[in-house]
Amino acid sequence: MRRAQLRLRQIITMTAVAFLVALATVSAVPRQHTLGAVARAASQQATIQRPPGGRRWY
Repeated sequence: MRRAQLRLRQIITMTAVAFLVALATVSAVPRQHTLGAVARAASQQATIQRPPGGRRWY
């Protein structure tokens, strides 16, 4: 019985460690935020608006 409990604890510990390592790996991967990509694409397609003051508004 004690051997089974020990083995179960070891399996739970290894699973928890593997989950934390996987989580750290996924969070370290650089990824582009979708809203930023949409805003950048929209700003690239936007026309330049020049008010009477001569300042450019993009």
